[in-house]
Amino acid sequence: MDVQIWADVSVAVQTQLGPAKAITGVTKGAATLIQSPGHGLQAGAPVFVRARGIGALDYAVGLVDAPDADSFTLQGVDSTGFRGALVEGSTVQLITFGAEAETLQEITPSGGEAPDVAINTIHPRPDHSVPGKPSPIVYSFGSLWVPTDPALVALKAAARTRSTCAVRFTWADGTTLLFAGMPSASMAPGGASGQPVTTPIKVNVRGPLATVAGVED
Repeated sequence: MDVQIWADVSVAVQTQLGPAKAITGVTKGAATLIQSPGHGLQAGAPVFVRARGIGALDYAVGLVDAPDADSFTLQGVDSTGFRGALVEGSTVQLITFGAEAETLQEITPSGGEAPDVAINTIHPRPDHSVPGKPSPIVYSFGSLWVPTDPALVALKAAARTRSTCAVRFTWADGTTLLFAGMPSASMAPGGASGQPVTTPIKVNVRGPLATVAGVED
């Protein structure tokens, strides 16, 4: 078992989206097949998906795998059990991760937990509970306050326009985490006497977290 360490980790932020290509079909499963005639995407390319009608797949970010002229697999996204049917207006766009972070110090996820829902009856069977709807996932970042850092600039720009942008973590062995979210980045400086000036960043996740395994030793 390989244990990941928060060291030598690349964190990149979206700076551009390519032209929207129509999605005409989705085959759900452990490997999510996207049908997009003439998409022109290459293997390994990061993409942003708007899957209208399939709420759990909407706002997904993944990597293109096994592309042919009219379809590809969305690597990192397991759509098994996703409900809904694709409707017109669904698109896929190539992501340019043009901003590499150089100032992040800590990364803290929150949310994603499902609260207990009590099931009570008047009958002899014992009461019990079941998991409810998971809460939204939020990533909080502690960062050095460097207003020129490319990733901070990109996050602040997306926050200013209340836009969704993609984020990519890549560990030393190539293991990759991708997601889309709406950032909050005031770039307000803070900290304590004699310590580096820092600023908080937050990204409210939309869509699934996509994980792509790295190369095993």
